[in-house]
Amino acid sequence: MNPRERILTALNHQMGDHLTWAPYFRTWWDAHIREGEIPAYLSHVDDYLHAFEPLGLNILDKGAPAVNVSYPGMQVNIETSPAGRIKTTYVTPVGSVYSLHQPTSAYDHTNYKISYEFKSMTDYPVIMYIFEHMQFESNYQEYLDKQASIGDAGQYMSEGPDTPLHHLFVNLMGYERTIYALFDYPHEMEKLIGLMYERCCEALEIVVRSPAPVILTPENTNADFETPRLFARYALPYLQRASERCHTHGKLHVGHMCGKLKPLLPLLATAGLDGIESLTPPPYSDTYLWEARQALPGVCIIGGVSPHLLVGDWSRLQVEEYLHTLFDRMAPGDNFLLAVSDDTPANADLERFLWVSELVEKRGKLPLQSTGI
Repeated sequence: MNPRERILTALNHQMGDHLTWAPYFRTWWDAHIREGEIPAYLSHVDDYLHAFEPLGLNILDKGAPAVNVSYPGMQVNIETSPAGRIKTTYVTPVGSVYSLHQPTSAYDHTNYKISYEFKSMTDYPVIMYIFEHMQFESNYQEYLDKQASIGDAGQYMSEGPDTPLHHLFVNLMGYERTIYALFDYPHEMEKLIGLMYERCCEALEIVVRSPAPVILTPENTNADFETPRLFARYALPYLQRASERCHTHGKLHVGHMCGKLKPLLPLLATAGLDGIESLTPPPYSDTYLWEARQALPGVCIIGGVSPHLLVGDWSRLQVEEYLHTLFDRMAPGDNFLLAVSDDTPANADLERFLWVSELVEKRGKLPLQSTGI
């Protein structure tokens, strides 16, 4: 089997011939490109997707949204200050809202959102207008280009919408303001979330017609903020709908869930997901991969290599002992893809990728056999 076949086999809940090691490391690559610190043996690489093979890695990457959003009847003005701060203003017939993004230091890849569009209930009519009038169109070419670039070296996942709850938390209001609004203005927020759900489902119908076989919902689910009650009411219905529509169209549905999950596992078991991507174990989160495997039978668990294994603190022997334990607990190895949980830090040592690659090559034949360690 080739790497792409192995990934799709695992996501289809079948046993492949060998464990897949497919870390996400675009953050590392972007940071080192900016700093001119790419190792000499990768200097010929024209794109980070082509850096996987020299490191003994397979590719399970994400991005390429399957839907573009437009705002007819509105103006969207984007201004960038000399310091790099980005102001985005939405001008509608019922008023305006804006957001601010602040650039970070060179060893990062994020512009942090420091001011959200939905700042108070005075913005509510504008936010409702935006969601009522936004339009969707397909965007399949980006996925096709990415997949063509990597071929059988792996699988690219095309992205669909976030759930309404996550969109409010991360993109529109922020965590604190969203929680207060849900309790202080329940009628208005129920109306907004209902509208957001309808528009998500409308966009979803475009997503499921994508040529991509794997659709990712980029949730960043985290029980520190998404209590079981909030998750069940405002996130789970969309996840269930997305799973059902993906399966109807022959697609696989994966959720990016890199936060604390333990309180949500019973609900996630009803979401219909084919995989949970970037599942993050302690010490960064609260759920070991084998705990998720037990709670979510038939769901492909993607993750396992925590960031601390890739920086300078642990010896090779310690890294290998960690992985031996992981492999023993995840045996026989079906419904399991080895990846970084959740991202490769910019200060990671690429040699450590090779350590993992060599161990996977040596011990990764499926079904996994216990070492008895």
